[in-house]
Amino acid sequence: MVDSKKLEFFKIPHFVVFGSRAIEKIPEVLRKVGLLPDSRVVLLTGPTTTYNIAMNLVYPKLEEVTTHVEVVKVVREGDMVRFLLELRGFVKRFEPSIIVAVGGGSVIDCAKVIAHWLGIPYITVPTSASHDGIASPAISYLLRKKLSECIGGDYSILDPPIAVVADIDVISRAPYRLLAAGCGDLIAKLTAVRDWKLAHRLKGEDYSEYAASLAISSAKLVMHKADYIPKLSEDSVRTVVKALIGCGVAMSIAGSSRPCSGAEHLFSHALDYLSEKYGFKPAHHGEQVGVGTILMAYLHGMRWWLIKKFLRKVKAPTTAEELGIEPKYLVMALTIAHKIRPERYTILGDSGISEKAAWKLIRVTGVVGESSD
Repeated sequence: MVDSKKLEFFKIPHFVVFGSRAIEKIPEVLRKVGLLPDSRVVLLTGPTTTYNIAMNLVYPKLEEVTTHVEVVKVVREGDMVRFLLELRGFVKRFEPSIIVAVGGGSVIDCAKVIAHWLGIPYITVPTSASHDGIASPAISYLLRKKLSECIGGDYSILDPPIAVVADIDVISRAPYRLLAAGCGDLIAKLTAVRDWKLAHRLKGEDYSEYAASLAISSAKLVMHKADYIPKLSEDSVRTVVKALIGCGVAMSIAGSSRPCSGAEHLFSHALDYLSEKYGFKPAHHGEQVGVGTILMAYLHGMRWWLIKKFLRKVKAPTTAEELGIEPKYLVMALTIAHKIRPERYTILGDSGISEKAAWKLIRVTGVVGESSD
């Protein structure tokens, strides 16, 4: 456990608004965080669908508070670090009081980095519920790696958003595959916390029971609603969004991504790395993590078949074929995952697993071929 005498300091979102027509509350949220009529706002969004959402739904709400709004599109192609450096210069010249990020993971990650560099707050308005980054202080592994390599610095934990505005009506219109991916990211908390406990026991790593409990509760919340999530009702979408926000808060409390990210995430990060190296298309983060959770649950001696059953119920991938990734790359990812973050001890240990063991693992769990589940 964490030393009871240790001083702890963490930041969490000040305001969370989620539900039907939540976007209508944006003016109220902006005023609560101190935005004035002469304040400047950068509206960060994607180039296509999210741009339409930003301009048609969010932009008019920003104008109810201030007329000084600058719209910036995030383009994923090309050198993301160079794009971020150029974006920093542009945003800095505009001198905004806050950034409002409307979109998915890439847009929200960009907002986190720019806000970190400029020391200003940001608000997230997620357009899908595909991962727990909507309320967390963490960014994607590949972006974190590229930033550290290119310009130096530690990007493992930044600041969480000052507010989250999750409109269920908007999120419900996103492709269902993204919601299923969010369920994959949530079920991962079961193995992530197991890894955290293991690191605490074997390596003396700090462990927060509260943060761990919050992460586990988020996973169990969607497990109990598994039969209803594919129906895309307001209640089912609300459940996934609530759980994802809870995970973001858990990371803020822990001061790291530990309660939400273990060996299953290292496996997904390894797949992302291999996709860049060998040119295959990775699946969505939550999809890869979900399959990784099946594998790591087996290694932990957990009831991995129940995790697989849950993922099937919510129509998330459970096999290499459903991920659209050749089995050989899953095996490669398993053998190098322990090297992705050597300081993060997991069930994979310090030396990882062999190629032979990796093949056996994906076969016995039915990630490739038939299983006994």
